[in-house]
Amino acid sequence: MTEMKKPKTRQEKSTAKKLPNQLIKDISNTEGIINAIGDGISILDRNFIILYENQAHRDMMGIHVGEFCYEAYTKRQGICGGCPVALAFKDGKTHAVEREKQTENETKHLQITASPLKNSEGKIIAGIRVVRDITERKLLEEGIREREGKYRSLSQEFRGILDATPDALVLLSSDLKVIWSNEVAAKNMHMSLEDFIGQHCYKVRHGRSKPCEMCPVLECFTSHKPKIVESTTPDGRIWELHVYPVFGDRGEVKGVIEAAHNITERKRAEEALLKKEKELILRVKELEDFYGMAVGRELRMKQLKEENEELKEQLEKYIKSQ
Repeated sequence: MTEMKKPKTRQEKSTAKKLPNQLIKDISNTEGIINAIGDGISILDRNFIILYENQAHRDMMGIHVGEFCYEAYTKRQGICGGCPVALAFKDGKTHAVEREKQTENETKHLQITASPLKNSEGKIIAGIRVVRDITERKLLEEGIREREGKYRSLSQEFRGILDATPDALVLLSSDLKVIWSNEVAAKNMHMSLEDFIGQHCYKVRHGRSKPCEMCPVLECFTSHKPKIVESTTPDGRIWELHVYPVFGDRGEVKGVIEAAHNITERKRAEEALLKKEKELILRVKELEDFYGMAVGRELRMKQLKEENEELKEQLEKYIKSQ
């Protein structure tokens, strides 16, 4: 930050240590209260000389009464840029800034609030500077931001994985509304993700005004157990549904995850295979019948041939006997 020109000389600094009698009296009467405040409180005159510091301020910044604030607190030779006390002197309003103070062991984060102190005539005679140690809060905020960043990254990765999954995944409430969904589930219903979430599954999937009979999701809410079923949507697509309960802290089912896998092609292939198998069985039966008939005819011809040979032998014997 840029430094402003030093307002007064060293000689003026030594003469400014004396406070107006009324101000001394006011501080004396309230010093017990001021010292009980956890925040550091200091009073600066119009020349930025420190007139008073409460105990909390001394513990935080050291004892610097009678010194220029910028020399005592920031080791500068002039007023700090953006000084809240200077701004309060200029417009008579309260101003706040955040500063860092490096100690031997750590960096302290301080919130400095400055307000003008006026006399009975409304003239600004001094500035009150309140210093609050916000290090713990800043560290907590940084920790929260860091965790939020990690959670956001994990959430994006998780969302990417779920959206890349070919199965339709939805989280359903007890009234069968879509609480969460991946992109695949919405696209399967020819809807955007924003329009799909919040809809009743039986309405968008089956065009119904009420839940389906033997609904596996409702059964899962009751049984607390997963289940696998098959379902057909009005457009003829066949789905294998896997439903899983999501439990709350008290063991209640607070939602049900449904994973729907499109098995239409598989089922059609199975049906075609079954049809071919039946046709093959019928063909084999026909062949067996034909074979049986052919074998039977062959046996009959063999039998007739044997009978014919036997008759011939008998005829020859008869002729010889004559």
